[in-house]
Amino acid sequence: DIPLAVAGPMTGDSAVYGEEMRRGAQLATDDINARGGIGGCKIALMVLDDQGDPATAIAIARAFARDRIR
Repeated sequence: DIPLAVAGPMTGDSAVYGEEMRRGAQLATDDINARGGIGGCKIALMVLDDQGDPATAIAIARAFARDRIR
């Protein structure tokens, strides 16, 4: 599998935007996986909540970079 991560405000005042981000990423992931993935590898979508907090978003981005998650 190819890990693909989306981080955004899934809770809090901006959750409506985070939900749209999640839905868009899920639609794209489902479409790509239905067509056989990328080079035969399926995408594994991960959704993380940064709660609309910049410090949390930075920590999540650093974890993505450290773990080489796209």
